[in-house]
Amino acid sequence: MDQNRQVDVGTLLSGVASPLMQNRQALNHADTGPGGGTHGERMAQPFQAAAQAAQTSGTSDAGEQFAVAAQAMRHQGLGKAANYYANGLEQAAPQFQGQSGVSLGSLLPLLQSFVGGVQQNNPAQPGQGTMIDALLPAVQAFSSAQQQGVNPQQAALQALTSAVAGARGTINQTGGSIDPGAASATNVLGGIVGSFLPGVAGALTQRGAAGAQNPADPLGALGSLGNLGGLGGLAGDLGGLLGGSAPGTQAQPNPPTAQDQDRFV
Repeated sequence: MDQNRQVDVGTLLSGVASPLMQNRQALNHADTGPGGGTHGERMAQPFQAAAQAAQTSGTSDAGEQFAVAAQAMRHQGLGKAANYYANGLEQAAPQFQGQSGVSLGSLLPLLQSFVGGVQQNNPAQPGQGTMIDALLPAVQAFSSAQQQGVNPQQAALQALTSAVAGARGTINQTGGSIDPGAASATNVLGGIVGSFLPGVAGALTQRGAAGAQNPADPLGALGSLGNLGGLGGLAGDLGGLLGGSAPGTQAQPNPPTAQDQDRFV
Protein backbone atom coordinates (compact mmCIF):
# COMPACT_ATOMS: atom_id res chain seq x y z
CA MET A 1 0.00 0.00 0.00
CA ASP A 2 1.20 3.52 -0.86
CA GLN A 3 2.13 5.11 2.46
CA ASN A 4 1.69 8.56 0.92
CA ARG A 5 -1.88 8.03 -0.29
CA GLN A 6 -4.03 10.41 1.67
CA VAL A 7 -7.44 9.86 3.23
CA ASP A 8 -9.53 12.97 3.70
CA VAL A 9 -10.75 13.80 7.19
CA GLY A 10 -14.43 13.21 6.41
CA THR A 11 -13.72 9.71 5.13
CA LEU A 12 -11.50 8.99 8.12
CA LEU A 13 -14.19 10.01 10.61
CA SER A 14 -16.90 8.15 8.68
CA GLY A 15 -14.69 5.08 9.02
CA VAL A 16 -14.72 5.59 12.78
CA ALA A 17 -18.48 6.09 12.97
CA SER A 18 -19.16 2.85 11.08
CA PRO A 19 -17.94 0.28 13.67
CA LEU A 20 -19.41 2.39 16.45
CA MET A 21 -22.77 2.20 14.69
CA GLN A 22 -22.51 -1.54 14.11
CA ASN A 23 -21.57 -2.24 17.71
CA ARG A 24 -23.76 0.37 19.38
CA GLN A 25 -26.19 -2.15 20.91
CA ALA A 26 -23.38 -4.09 22.56
CA LEU A 27 -21.83 -0.82 23.73
CA ASN A 28 -25.20 0.24 25.13
CA HIS A 29 -25.46 -3.07 26.95
CA ALA A 30 -21.99 -2.60 28.42
CA ASP A 31 -22.99 0.82 29.73
CA THR A 32 -24.45 0.14 33.17
CA GLY A 33 -23.61 3.49 34.77
CA PRO A 34 -25.99 6.33 35.66
CA GLY A 35 -26.11 7.30 31.96
CA GLY A 36 -28.08 4.12 31.45
CA GLY A 37 -27.37 2.06 28.36
CA THR A 38 -26.79 4.77 25.74
CA HIS A 39 -23.01 4.73 25.32
CA GLY A 40 -23.16 3.27 21.81
CA GLU A 41 -25.47 6.01 20.60
CA ARG A 42 -23.49 8.67 22.45
CA MET A 43 -20.31 7.62 20.61
CA ALA A 44 -21.72 6.95 17.14
CA GLN A 45 -23.68 10.19 16.85
CA PRO A 46 -20.85 12.68 17.52
CA PHE A 47 -18.46 10.90 15.16
CA GLN A 48 -21.12 10.97 12.46
CA ALA A 49 -21.67 14.67 13.12
CA ALA A 50 -17.92 15.29 13.00
CA ALA A 51 -17.60 13.40 9.71
CA GLN A 52 -20.44 15.35 8.14
CA ALA A 53 -18.97 18.66 9.34
CA ALA A 54 -15.61 17.83 7.79
CA GLN A 55 -17.24 16.76 4.53
CA THR A 56 -19.28 19.96 4.26
CA SER A 57 -16.67 22.37 5.66
CA GLY A 58 -15.99 24.01 2.32
CA THR A 59 -12.23 23.62 2.72
CA SER A 60 -9.77 20.98 1.54
CA ASP A 61 -7.32 21.76 4.34
CA ALA A 62 -7.17 18.75 6.66
CA GLY A 63 -6.19 20.86 9.65
CA GLU A 64 -9.20 23.10 9.19
CA GLN A 65 -11.43 20.07 8.70
CA PHE A 66 -10.22 18.54 11.97
CA ALA A 67 -10.97 21.83 13.75
CA VAL A 68 -14.48 22.05 12.25
CA ALA A 69 -15.11 18.39 13.09
CA ALA A 70 -14.04 19.02 16.70
CA GLN A 71 -16.52 21.87 17.01
CA ALA A 72 -19.34 19.74 15.63
CA MET A 73 -18.47 16.88 17.98
CA ARG A 74 -18.41 19.17 20.97
CA HIS A 75 -21.75 20.67 19.98
CA GLN A 76 -23.52 17.41 19.14
CA GLY A 77 -21.95 15.06 21.65
CA LEU A 78 -23.55 13.89 24.87
CA GLY A 79 -21.29 12.93 27.73
CA LYS A 80 -17.69 13.45 28.70
CA ALA A 81 -16.11 11.04 26.23
CA ALA A 82 -17.33 13.05 23.23
CA ASN A 83 -15.73 16.13 24.73
CA TYR A 84 -12.44 14.29 25.22
CA TYR A 85 -12.51 13.10 21.61
CA ALA A 86 -13.25 16.66 20.48
CA ASN A 87 -10.12 17.71 22.35
CA GLY A 88 -8.25 15.01 20.44
CA LEU A 89 -9.45 16.29 17.06
CA GLU A 90 -8.53 19.84 18.05
CA GLN A 91 -5.02 18.79 19.03
CA ALA A 92 -4.60 16.90 15.76
CA ALA A 93 -5.65 19.91 13.69
CA PRO A 94 -2.35 21.88 13.76
CA GLN A 95 -0.43 18.74 12.77
CA PHE A 96 -2.25 18.63 9.43
CA GLN A 97 -2.55 22.32 8.63
CA GLY A 98 -2.00 22.85 4.92
CA GLN A 99 -2.37 19.16 4.04
CA SER A 100 -5.19 17.62 2.04
CA GLY A 101 -5.59 14.56 4.22
CA VAL A 102 -3.92 11.95 6.41
CA SER A 103 -1.58 9.30 5.03
CA LEU A 104 -0.59 5.94 6.45
CA GLY A 105 2.88 7.40 6.94
CA SER A 106 1.43 10.13 9.17
CA LEU A 107 -0.90 7.83 11.10
CA LEU A 108 1.37 7.64 14.15
CA PRO A 109 1.60 11.45 14.55
CA LEU A 110 -2.18 11.60 14.17
CA LEU A 111 -2.73 9.04 16.91
CA GLN A 112 -0.16 10.65 19.19
CA SER A 113 -1.76 14.09 18.93
CA PHE A 114 -5.30 12.69 19.02
CA VAL A 115 -4.73 10.59 22.15
CA GLY A 116 -2.77 13.44 23.73
CA GLY A 117 -5.84 15.62 23.29
CA VAL A 118 -8.13 12.95 24.72
CA GLN A 119 -5.97 12.94 27.85
CA GLN A 120 -6.34 16.72 28.31
CA ASN A 121 -8.48 17.54 31.36
CA ASN A 122 -9.29 13.84 31.59
CA PRO A 123 -9.06 12.56 35.17
CA ALA A 124 -8.63 8.97 34.02
CA GLN A 125 -5.20 7.46 34.53
CA PRO A 126 -3.73 4.25 33.08
CA GLY A 127 -4.85 1.20 35.02
CA GLN A 128 -8.15 2.66 36.22
CA GLY A 129 -10.25 0.73 33.71
CA THR A 130 -11.18 3.47 31.21
CA MET A 131 -10.77 4.53 27.58
CA ILE A 132 -7.14 5.43 28.36
CA ASP A 133 -6.35 1.75 28.91
CA ALA A 134 -7.16 1.04 25.26
CA LEU A 135 -5.86 4.22 23.62
CA LEU A 136 -2.50 4.65 25.33
CA PRO A 137 -1.21 1.07 24.83
CA ALA A 138 -2.17 1.30 21.16
CA VAL A 139 -0.10 4.43 20.58
CA GLN A 140 2.79 3.02 22.57
CA ALA A 141 2.72 -0.22 20.58
CA PHE A 142 2.58 1.66 17.27
CA SER A 143 5.52 3.87 18.26
CA SER A 144 7.58 0.96 19.56
CA ALA A 145 6.94 -1.11 16.43
CA GLN A 146 8.02 1.70 14.10
CA GLN A 147 11.15 2.33 16.18
CA GLN A 148 11.98 -1.33 15.60
CA GLY A 149 11.61 -0.91 11.85
CA VAL A 150 8.19 -2.54 11.50
CA ASN A 151 6.27 -1.20 8.50
CA PRO A 152 3.29 1.08 9.22
CA GLN A 153 0.70 -1.53 8.19
CA GLN A 154 1.93 -4.12 10.65
CA ALA A 155 2.57 -1.44 13.29
CA ALA A 156 -1.06 -0.34 12.99
CA LEU A 157 -2.22 -3.93 13.48
CA GLN A 158 0.00 -4.28 16.53
CA ALA A 159 -1.62 -1.11 17.87
CA LEU A 160 -5.07 -2.66 17.44
CA THR A 161 -3.96 -5.82 19.19
CA SER A 162 -2.70 -3.76 22.13
CA ALA A 163 -5.96 -1.79 22.25
CA VAL A 164 -7.99 -5.00 22.43
CA ALA A 165 -5.75 -6.37 25.19
CA GLY A 166 -6.04 -3.08 27.09
CA ALA A 167 -9.81 -3.05 26.79
CA ARG A 168 -10.04 -6.66 27.92
CA GLY A 169 -7.83 -5.75 30.87
CA THR A 170 -10.41 -3.28 32.18
CA ILE A 171 -12.47 -6.27 33.30
CA ASN A 172 -10.19 -6.44 36.34
CA GLN A 173 -11.04 -2.86 37.32
CA THR A 174 -14.76 -2.91 36.59
CA GLY A 175 -15.56 -6.14 38.39
CA GLY A 176 -16.40 -8.46 35.52
CA SER A 177 -17.20 -6.47 32.36
CA ILE A 178 -15.28 -4.46 29.78
CA ASP A 179 -15.42 -0.73 30.41
CA PRO A 180 -17.68 0.77 27.71
CA GLY A 181 -15.30 3.68 27.18
CA ALA A 182 -12.40 1.31 26.56
CA ALA A 183 -14.56 -0.76 24.23
CA SER A 184 -15.68 2.23 22.18
CA ALA A 185 -12.10 3.54 22.09
CA THR A 186 -11.03 0.24 20.54
CA ASN A 187 -13.77 0.66 17.94
CA VAL A 188 -12.51 4.19 17.26
CA LEU A 189 -9.00 2.90 16.66
CA GLY A 190 -10.34 0.09 14.48
CA GLY A 191 -12.16 2.64 12.35
CA ILE A 192 -9.08 4.81 11.97
CA VAL A 193 -6.85 1.89 10.99
CA GLY A 194 -9.54 0.49 8.71
CA SER A 195 -9.56 3.76 6.76
CA PHE A 196 -6.02 2.92 5.61
CA LEU A 197 -6.18 -0.89 5.55
CA PRO A 198 -9.30 -1.95 3.62
CA GLY A 199 -8.90 -5.54 4.78
CA VAL A 200 -9.47 -4.45 8.38
CA ALA A 201 -12.49 -2.36 7.46
CA GLY A 202 -13.90 -5.12 5.26
CA ALA A 203 -13.44 -7.70 8.00
CA LEU A 204 -15.18 -5.51 10.56
CA THR A 205 -18.08 -4.79 8.19
CA GLN A 206 -18.53 -8.33 6.93
CA ARG A 207 -18.35 -9.93 10.34
CA GLY A 208 -20.72 -7.33 11.73
CA ALA A 209 -23.24 -7.87 8.93
CA ALA A 210 -23.06 -11.62 9.27
CA GLY A 211 -23.31 -11.52 13.05
CA ALA A 212 -20.18 -13.66 13.21
CA GLN A 213 -18.80 -11.91 16.28
CA ASN A 214 -20.34 -12.32 19.67
CA PRO A 215 -23.29 -9.88 19.52
CA ALA A 216 -22.83 -9.12 23.21
CA ASP A 217 -19.14 -8.23 22.78
CA PRO A 218 -18.72 -4.41 22.85
CA LEU A 219 -15.44 -4.81 20.97
CA GLY A 220 -17.40 -6.11 17.98
CA ALA A 221 -15.35 -8.01 15.41
CA LEU A 222 -12.18 -6.75 17.07
CA GLY A 223 -13.04 -8.95 20.03
CA SER A 224 -11.81 -11.86 17.94
CA LEU A 225 -8.39 -10.30 17.48
CA GLY A 226 -5.86 -12.86 18.57
CA ASN A 227 -2.12 -13.15 18.16
CA LEU A 228 -0.41 -10.97 15.58
CA GLY A 229 0.69 -13.86 13.41
CA GLY A 230 -2.79 -15.00 12.57
CA LEU A 231 -4.93 -12.26 14.12
CA GLY A 232 -7.28 -14.87 15.49
CA GLY A 233 -10.68 -15.13 13.88
CA LEU A 234 -10.86 -11.56 12.67
CA ALA A 235 -10.10 -12.14 9.01
CA GLY A 236 -7.59 -14.89 8.51
CA ASP A 237 -3.91 -14.19 8.05
CA LEU A 238 -1.99 -10.93 8.07
CA GLY A 239 -2.00 -10.68 4.30
CA GLY A 240 -5.80 -10.77 4.27
CA LEU A 241 -5.97 -7.79 6.58
CA LEU A 242 -3.50 -5.77 4.53
CA GLY A 243 -5.69 -6.04 1.45
CA GLY A 244 -9.31 -7.04 0.93
CA SER A 245 -12.56 -5.28 0.43
CA ALA A 246 -13.52 -1.72 1.11
CA PRO A 247 -15.70 -0.77 4.05
CA GLY A 248 -19.43 -0.94 3.71
CA THR A 249 -21.97 1.77 4.22
CA GLN A 250 -23.05 2.80 7.67
CA ALA A 251 -26.51 2.86 9.13
CA GLN A 252 -28.14 5.78 10.88
CA PRO A 253 -28.35 5.73 14.68
CA ASN A 254 -31.29 6.23 16.92
CA PRO A 255 -30.82 9.47 18.85
CA PRO A 256 -29.40 9.17 22.38
CA THR A 257 -32.03 9.34 25.05
CA ALA A 258 -29.97 10.00 28.17
CA GLN A 259 -27.20 12.34 29.22
CA ASP A 260 -23.97 10.68 30.31
CA GLN A 261 -23.24 11.00 34.00
CA ASP A 262 -20.42 8.48 34.31
CA ARG A 263 -17.02 9.60 35.61
CA PHE A 264 -15.17 9.02 32.35
CA VAL A 265 -17.52 8.11 29.50
